[in-house]
Amino acid sequence: MFKPMQELTIEKGVETEKAKSKVYLFLGALGSGKTTLINNLSQNFPENTLVIINDVWSINIDVSRINWLDTIPLQNWCICCDDTNSLEDVLKKIKEDERQWTIRNIIIEPSGIAGWTNIKKILNRNWFETKTITLVDENHFEQRTDLEKRVNENQVKVADIIWKTWNNWENTESVENWIKDIAPWIEIVDIPTWDDKEKFRWLWEKLSEPTKENISNTRKTVFKILDNTHTHNTLSTHSYETDISKFKLEEIINILWDNLIRAKWVLAWGQEFDYVHWSLNFWEFTDKSGHFNLITSTDFDENILWLNLKEKNMETNNYNLSEMLDFSKSEEKINILLRQYNERNEMNFELENLNNSLKNAKTEQERQDISEKITKLKFTQDKLWDDMKYDNPYIWVEYKIQAYAWWAGEIKTINDFRTHCNKPDYICGKRLDFLNKYLKEKYDLDIMDDNSVDWNEYLSEFLENWIIKELSQNKEFMEKWLSYEYFMRGDEVAKWKNYVKN
Repeated sequence: MFKPMQELTIEKGVETEKAKSKVYLFLGALGSGKTTLINNLSQNFPENTLVIINDVWSINIDVSRINWLDTIPLQNWCICCDDTNSLEDVLKKIKEDERQWTIRNIIIEPSGIAGWTNIKKILNRNWFETKTITLVDENHFEQRTDLEKRVNENQVKVADIIWKTWNNWENTESVENWIKDIAPWIEIVDIPTWDDKEKFRWLWEKLSEPTKENISNTRKTVFKILDNTHTHNTLSTHSYETDISKFKLEEIINILWDNLIRAKWVLAWGQEFDYVHWSLNFWEFTDKSGHFNLITSTDFDENILWLNLKEKNMETNNYNLSEMLDFSKSEEKINILLRQYNERNEMNFELENLNNSLKNAKTEQERQDISEKITKLKFTQDKLWDDMKYDNPYIWVEYKIQAYAWWAGEIKTINDFRTHCNKPDYICGKRLDFLNKYLKEKYDLDIMDDNSVDWNEYLSEFLENWIIKELSQNKEFMEKWLSYEYFMRGDEVAKWKNYVKN
């Protein structure tokens, strides 16, 4: 994609180097969105792009999140100070290897606590043409620790361009003024929403343009040391390969609240999460094993986390089969589920109001108080969802009919039900797959086959058929259904995580 750089002559004409690869340094504080940004840009990268990811934890989570690209993980601590050798070794191998004739783009993402001065010096020493992009996170700008603020300031000083992420309109003016005080010449660009693919294509094209010589002269000058006192000694990092539940995560956050800067990545039963300065988000489900990383402003005693991180959680089920086989309680259980469903919807409205209040908060203390309420309400909502279990297939189907009756995605017909359950790896998809296997085996009835059922038939009429009621009272079927519906990993509710489609 890039034409080879012009020859770069080292001082006194001793030697001439040809730098073939273009390097993009992505700077930014912890949680500013560097990995997410690279992933969104990656669809525009040419095939000959290499990504180098530095993570200060023993488990390099971010490298596993980069899609479709060649990646090199560096995780022997921070490549800006304690582990500069790893970066230099990788760059030298790229220059010496035959691949230097094909690699045209190198993306480097150091840790969010990296000081960057030594990284720039290494790149200059190895004659790589470099463009530096610094991400400034508006949403968490006020919450940064003193160390993070000093590092972020240096990141702005070495940048060729500033990209603002996680927009918080209340902070926009103060953030931009802060940037301009440090680097008045710098260009500032707002990052679009993550689903704006066309804008990301434009961003990559803009980034690929040559850097103006009067702003960046990194090809000729070893960068001036900005902070001789750069150190991470005040921070503490911890990595754990273990399953933890959302409830244990809540305990950790509450215990380490004033001390916790960052926590991520995979809970038990495969849900990804990210916590940055009082802001907690849950992401997609993954097949990655349970593990999580922590960064705190000071060290802490792991015993206060109230869990044995070295032991694997036991898998259990907890239900009384004889009580579950009492079909007469089905209607009562459906009503309980509907009340819980309404509670969850009310919490959604409350979360929306809290998030709006967070945007309009006037003081740091007010923001912290609202963020704490949001985090705790999310956990309460998740706990309610965990409590919602369907003790037989009749309860499950009838609940779906009633709960969605007033929504755009109402479930009235057999085809509506199929559509609702059309993601085979999701819980509803697994329930339907399990139920349908029994229907085909015992009753020669395939709910997914139009030749077997009328897809326009009302689901309520289908439920009145004696088959579903009979299955809901069949001991053999119910033992298996409940073993999935009430499956636990330690204290983690893991409904249907133990079910595998054939």
